[in-house]
Amino acid sequence: MKLHKQLLSLLLFFFTLTIFAQSTEKPFWEAFPKPDKWVTDYEDIFTDNQELALIEMVTAYEKKTGVSIIIVTLNSPKGLDQITVDIATQWLAPKKVVDNSILIAISKGMHRMRIQNGNKIKETISDAETKDIINNVFVPEFQKNNYYEATSNGIMAISKQLKHLEKPVTDK
Repeated sequence: MKLHKQLLSLLLFFFTLTIFAQSTEKPFWEAFPKPDKWVTDYEDIFTDNQELALIEMVTAYEKKTGVSIIIVTLNSPKGLDQITVDIATQWLAPKKVVDNSILIAISKGMHRMRIQNGNKIKETISDAETKDIINNVFVPEFQKNNYYEATSNGIMAISKQLKHLEKPVTDK
């Protein structure tokens, strides 16, 4: 009988521990480290030089237009559609740039990508236009495993759609 009580106590302990561990586990997107740059390459699909070139490209574009372009690569256990919303909320909302930003999420492992446009961007570039850029610019290069070229060309295609946002250059 004593052994039975000890075994029951042990099972109850592990059951409680399991429930506690599950209830305190953070959702996947909360476990992401905060980005310290505009390109966060969790899947290592870009070389260091390519990553630097993309950072320079989006930094220059932000200075010219005020539009933030964030690139993240990841192989998420969560659906890519939802994770882009979660990343935008977690990474961009505190910086108050979520409405005037574009999040490009690429998942080589899942063979998917998504572009999440902020509300002000959606006023200029429609979901259909964004889908056209994905299908006609990104996908053909992805199919050749040219992730840098796809991303670079995609950013240029997006910037053409948003050309009117560029601030005029003044000489003073």
